Amino acid sequence: MLEIISLIIITRYIGRLAELKKLDVRKWKVISILLFFVLELTGCIVSLLFVAPDNIVTIALIGFAFGITSYPLIKNHLSKLPDPEQSGLDQ
Repeated sequence: MLEIISLIIITRYIGRLAELKKLDVRKWKVISILLFFVLELTGCIVSLLFVAPDNIVTIALIGFAFGITSYPLIKNHLSKLPDPEQSGLDQ
């Protein structure tokens, strides 16, 4: 349940940032969802290596922590993209 709420919040903020940059909102929302799950799976695999395999709660929490890192990664990438061109009034 926590993952679903987190994904809704993350995709909402990424969508707003993509909209401000005049980028395809749907594309960036899909990228953020896919990256969340890839990082979550990576976190679960890493936690299986360092935590006892029978401790499912710890494995899930570490996977969730890895998944949450998708937000600052995508936000940082989108922030570095150039802003859309202005109407020419600045020149």
